[in-house]
Amino acid sequence: MEIIKDIATIIGLVLSAITLITLCCKPLRRKIGNVIRKASNVEETSGALEEVRAMLQQMVATQEVNQELMTHFQESQLSLLRDSITRLYFKYLPEKEVPAYGRKDMVNLFESYKRLGGNSYVKTVYEEFMDWPVKT
Repeated sequence: MEIIKDIATIIGLVLSAITLITLCCKPLRRKIGNVIRKASNVEETSGALEEVRAMLQQMVATQEVNQELMTHFQESQLSLLRDSITRLYFKYLPEKEVPAYGRKDMVNLFESYKRLGGNSYVKTVYEEFMDWPVKT
C-alpha cells in the first residue's frame, strides 16, 4: 500500500512539474495549443463558419433585391388597377347605369386595389360608381 502512495505522489509531482513548465514556457504552451486546435478541428470549423457567413450575406443581398422588385411590382399593379377602375368608371359615366357584370368587375378591382394598399381618388370614384343603378 505504501508503494502505491509513493507512485501516486511521484505521478502528481511529475504532472505538477509539467504544468508549471507549460505555464512558464511560452513556446511549449503554443505547441500544446496547436496540438489541441488540430485535434479539435478549429481551423475547419472556422472555414465552414466563414462559408456560412458568406452565404448568409449573399442571401441578405438577394432578399434586399427581391424586396425592391416586389415594391416596384406592387406600385405597378396599383397603377394598373387604378387605371382599370378609372376606365370602367368613365365607360359608364354618361349613362350612370351599370350592368351587373360591370359592377362585379368594379368590386373585384377595388378589393384588389385596397389589399395592395391603394389610397387615392379611386375610393371616391368607386363609391360614386356603386351608387349608380344596375341595368336590367
